Amino acid sequence: MSNWRVIIIVALCVLLSCLLLGACKDGDLLEPERDTALAGTWDITKMSYVSADETVTYTESDLNEMGSVWTLQMEDDGTLEQTSNMSGSDSLETQTGTWCSTSADQFSITFTALSITILYEYTIDGIILELTRENPAGNMRIDAEFTKQ
Repeated sequence: MSNWRVIIIVALCVLLSCLLLGACKDGDLLEPERDTALAGTWDITKMSYVSADETVTYTESDLNEMGSVWTLQMEDDGTLEQTSNMSGSDSLETQTGTWCSTSADQFSITFTALSITILYEYTIDGIILELTRENPAGNMRIDAEFTKQ
């Protein structure tokens, strides 16, 4: 009786594996979707920090005066390079990773070296990209506006 149980379990495992592998190949379920309008080079032109107590907004001239840099280079193939000095270290840092759309108004960036994924809400109006996300503590929203180069 135990031999039949082993045969049935092995047969079910083989069947399940074939179904899963076939679905991934036929439907390209592993290939993420990408909003092609996001591809390109984007430079920061406006940034706001919104909390329950206040909203602080920096215009393009404010950001330029402070020497702030935040550039996103998103390629059609889903690769990404971010160059920024806005992490608090005051030095220019470049991170590489991938990006993909997760819905009509959200996309994610995964930074390879940091092993983190950041989810943004976004809108595109011509050459203007607006990104919004909550900080990890959930007590502040960051709104960033970029212009396509």
